[in-house]
Amino acid sequence: MTYVAIAVLVLLIALLFSRTRLPAIREEEKPVHGVIAQGLWQLRIRRRGYHAVLLRGGAGGRRGVFHQLCHEHWREVSNQSASYLLSIAMICFMVGRFFSTWLMGRSETGDAVGGLCGSHRAVRRVMLSIDGVSVVALIAVFFFMSIMFPTIFALGVKNLGKHTKRASSFMIMAIVGGAIMPYFMGALADRYSTALSYLLPLLCFAVVLVYGLRQRRA
Repeated sequence: MTYVAIAVLVLLIALLFSRTRLPAIREEEKPVHGVIAQGLWQLRIRRRGYHAVLLRGGAGGRRGVFHQLCHEHWREVSNQSASYLLSIAMICFMVGRFFSTWLMGRSETGDAVGGLCGSHRAVRRVMLSIDGVSVVALIAVFFFMSIMFPTIFALGVKNLGKHTKRASSFMIMAIVGGAIMPYFMGALADRYSTALSYLLPLLCFAVVLVYGLRQRRA
């Protein structure tokens, strides 16, 4: 019933927008380094962060097996207690978003390489399969990865001129990785262990880390 209520609310909001007359916004097109003269698909999309958003979304599949990891590496934890731990993780995500936004406002490079490195290291702690440590490390992952998406998105649509709107649409659709990864993580968890299934988010974070380091040098 919770999801039915959410669906009804979303439909009501969609109906409200469909009946609201919004002003047509026309922006003045100014060529930026030849961007306007090129098509969107000629702008070397692989450097625009689509793959980074896709894999970052895939790493978000960590929530799919959160309860299972708690049951394996937190003694006598109930489903309700595991839900509380997940709530703490989501609060850490929110705190991390505000903190990293404040930090980026005082950073010359405005990158999130520190957060990327923190996520990578925290996931490695999760894979140690140590009672308590793996769960706490997983909660830390939520904090460190909170700044990833807005940073990658901003870098991906930067200086695209008239292509910004379409490019941003593709960037948003790339988060579908979060719907794909849980299946493979679940398969690994069933065959081997839940801790080992976090090898997949680890690989995703490694690719995103390389992207972040390249953007930092650029």
